[in-house]
Amino acid sequence: MEFYELYNGDLRIQETDEPVWGQSYDIIVAGSGSSGTYCALSAAKEGRNVLLLEKTRWCGGMHIQGLVNGYYYGGRGGLYEETDKKTAALAGELFYDMADAKRLVVGEILEENGIEVSTSSIVVGLYAESSRVIGVRACLGTKVTDIKCSMLVDATSDGHLLRLLPVRTFIGRATDNGVQPFSSVRSVYLDKSQYDGGLSVTAGNVSGRYGVYHEYRDNGYVNQYDEEQFTDAIIRAHASHLKTLAPMARFLYLAPLIGIREGLLFEGEQTLTLKNVLEDKEKPENILYCCFSDVDKHGSDLAFDEKTYQNWFVNCNMSTCTVYIPVPVGSVVPKGWTGFITTGRCLSMDCYVNSAVRMNTDAFRIGEACGILASMALDCSASPMQIPYPALKEKLLSCGLWEAEETRKPSFWTPARGNDRRFVTWMTRPEEIRDALSTDRPSVALWSCHLLGREVIGDQVYEMTKSDDEMLCYNAAIALGVMEDERALPILREIIRRRTPFYFRDCRRSNQMRSVIAICLCGNMKDKGIVEELLNILLPEEFENPIYHQLLEPCYEFSIVKEQNSVYYQHFSHAVAALVKIAQAHEECREPIRTALHAALDDESYIRRITKEPEHNAYYQAALNGKKYFCSRL
Repeated sequence: MEFYELYNGDLRIQETDEPVWGQSYDIIVAGSGSSGTYCALSAAKEGRNVLLLEKTRWCGGMHIQGLVNGYYYGGRGGLYEETDKKTAALAGELFYDMADAKRLVVGEILEENGIEVSTSSIVVGLYAESSRVIGVRACLGTKVTDIKCSMLVDATSDGHLLRLLPVRTFIGRATDNGVQPFSSVRSVYLDKSQYDGGLSVTAGNVSGRYGVYHEYRDNGYVNQYDEEQFTDAIIRAHASHLKTLAPMARFLYLAPLIGIREGLLFEGEQTLTLKNVLEDKEKPENILYCCFSDVDKHGSDLAFDEKTYQNWFVNCNMSTCTVYIPVPVGSVVPKGWTGFITTGRCLSMDCYVNSAVRMNTDAFRIGEACGILASMALDCSASPMQIPYPALKEKLLSCGLWEAEETRKPSFWTPARGNDRRFVTWMTRPEEIRDALSTDRPSVALWSCHLLGREVIGDQVYEMTKSDDEMLCYNAAIALGVMEDERALPILREIIRRRTPFYFRDCRRSNQMRSVIAICLCGNMKDKGIVEELLNILLPEEFENPIYHQLLEPCYEFSIVKEQNSVYYQHFSHAVAALVKIAQAHEECREPIRTALHAALDDESYIRRITKEPEHNAYYQAALNGKKYFCSRL
């Protein structure tokens, strides 16, 4: 038997005799957040003996303690609906803030279902035999005890139990390990008629002009596994609230939990990538559950993202197109291990898919699905991969955790639009592609060209670039560029040289500028012919170009924010990324580009053209990422 623990931050494995178990359970769930709570509930409803461990003083995670209590995207149906009904009944006249009522309801439901809950408790070590987890060492308050289990579920979302195993892990995007910004959430009382349009969620019943809101803004980037850095970031984020408080708002209190959007990812028995989700025609045969969202990554440093995400979000302007994400069983099972699964956002997938599976209701539903999975695994040698899939699917269907097949289509939609849902069908006919490329809403046609490929549609699209209609000509060149057809390059260069503040208009937010798309595509195709123009964009005098001063007022549709010169930043950052890619591909260009990038970036003066925010702010850090990206590659 082996004992696994972290010692001074490093994994330590020791041979040991079987301990004297203080307690024994069928299933231990570590973490009672949005996912862990419903994992424990569904396992208990399957008749299992469940211990739920929680590091804080009460259950509920970000949905309750983080004050992120609204529903946006995400599937509907499951155990959480009962919780919501009881919360609404309890709230009534008694609670203004629904999070307070739900905290009590969750505790009552856990007790009613016979789940033993231990708060102020953490797992500090794991016991295993032949790569099968059989128990934990836990601190239950001030008491240290060894507890046996048949299945262990890491529901911490940050993979704190997974870190105790020799499993391959990673964090952030592959290009630079960059993660999403975190947020400190506050509760404010304000006059909504004078509100400036910042990010907020209604906290409870609102009548008239005044109400209580949970409000947040992105506070920067942090490594939550570095205790000192994490502590500093939380203090700094909390302290920023009084500086950013609107005059008509009254500050009430801070959320007990900080809003971390991204944590540890790992190599599982199956790994899901954004390319799988967006491009694979065949879906996994052993789907555990489906999530529903746009690919909501947060952050403005799109220039440094991976190609698949850039093609979807930037080049094809598909930012708010929602997709269904089929998560297979193997995405919650660490490769080579039994007796152990994860739930929440700590999953086997890339960071882009992970950003789309963290909606509140999806977190509840994956927890419920994983509770069923853990329970059924007990009858299969604690190996979830050995569960007969037809039996698992039947159980998931009976719990309402699967949507009807016809709804699993891409769409431009938000819950606020009700039944007004525009489903997307990918185009195949050249004439319908031409019609769409002739408008300022070409997104579906662009992604359709990407899916078809230049061998199928390239020549027809190239003919469209010869049109006298500038809209069709330029958009067809973008389509060729998305297919990496170099016949697009002369027109893409022209778009960059002319750079006008022209945006596509397909999406309700995050629409992209055509000149920024052209820069991104030239970089992806390593185009030497655009180097001189890109170098010009890096010069300080480029900032005098009028296009960078026409769109300064906050605009949700174009993701223009008051904290950043968004138009300038997108041009500058994409120019940096494109130049780095070109230098890496063409040795003869490497030294001149390296010299120019050093001159533009080394003293960091460019950052103050992008933002006036303080050093640790998300917008400052996004600007600094340009220098980091260059230095790590050239």
